[in-house]
Amino acid sequence: MKIELTWTQFKTAVGTSKSRVRWTDRDLFYSIIFTDDRSDEFSTSIMKDSGSDQTDFETNYKNSANIPSLGLDIKTMPEATPFAQPTYRTKRTAIDDLISCEPDSVVDIDFKLLSEKYVSGGDIIVENAEIGDYIVASIEDVDSLIPSPYRTALCEEWPIIAKYIEKQFVLVRTPGTIQAGSISSFSIDAYPLNAKIPAGFYLCIEYYAVNSGLTRRIGINYHLTKKLWEL
Repeated sequence: MKIELTWTQFKTAVGTSKSRVRWTDRDLFYSIIFTDDRSDEFSTSIMKDSGSDQTDFETNYKNSANIPSLGLDIKTMPEATPFAQPTYRTKRTAIDDLISCEPDSVVDIDFKLLSEKYVSGGDIIVENAEIGDYIVASIEDVDSLIPSPYRTALCEEWPIIAKYIEKQFVLVRTPGTIQAGSISSFSIDAYPLNAKIPAGFYLCIEYYAVNSGLTRRIGINYHLTKKLWEL
């Protein structure tokens, strides 16, 4: 029988039979097994940034100096990541509502990160876009989270932390034949930037509309990822 346990339960099952513990180094975590007298197999796993459990295992089971004759069967994987590890999770999201922008005007579209995320770009959908419309995109410290003495060193020009799009023209799908309700869409590709943005900072986009056409309506989808193992 194979039984999956927590680390605390696993240690109870092992008791004094530490010599039967076997483990495999899986890059981000340890995979650990123990087989008892009835051939039942107990297993557990410990993330390498899990704090006390990791320390307990490495000190008392993996390489403890006070039990030199454990005879552990140390098995290291031949590749650093031999299979796809679920290290990150896609967390795509969007601004709350469509934003209106009149001809010959500018609108600021701010998106606050409520938790730390990795940002790689997004998609913009625009109704009634005209040739000459463009965007500027940056990461900003809108709420003044960075203390004043550090702003010069950390920011391009505070409150702008980094401007990753200096200017990008909006793609108009059918130039010369724009009609009310015409929809354009294009990607904000921040490659090779995949920036880790702390909670509280803002993704900011400025939309510049030329002096022609109709009121624009703008929607933005953001491409975000979240690191899974943050124990």
